[in-house]
Amino acid sequence: MARFGQERQPQMWQPTPLIYRQLQSLLARLESFDHLLRQEENRLESLEESHLLDAFVKESLQQTITLLKNQKLEMEKRVQAHIQAQ
Repeated sequence: MARFGQERQPQMWQPTPLIYRQLQSLLARLESFDHLLRQEENRLESLEESHLLDAFVKESLQQTITLLKNQKLEMEKRVQAHIQAQ
């Protein structure tokens, strides 16, 4: 292994720069908003189709969907701001 290192002289490992790790974190959260939003929209649709939807549950789901949409928009803005700052 030592001879391989001497012959090839590979570059030293460098950690991923902080700006990229921050972007990865923002994008992971954005993806989770997509997933959560899809789940809640599917839940609402399923309950509406089954006619088992209680008014309180419907209102709760609609509020959650609105919140997730707003959070997703805010996260998209943060991702864009992060990219433009670099």
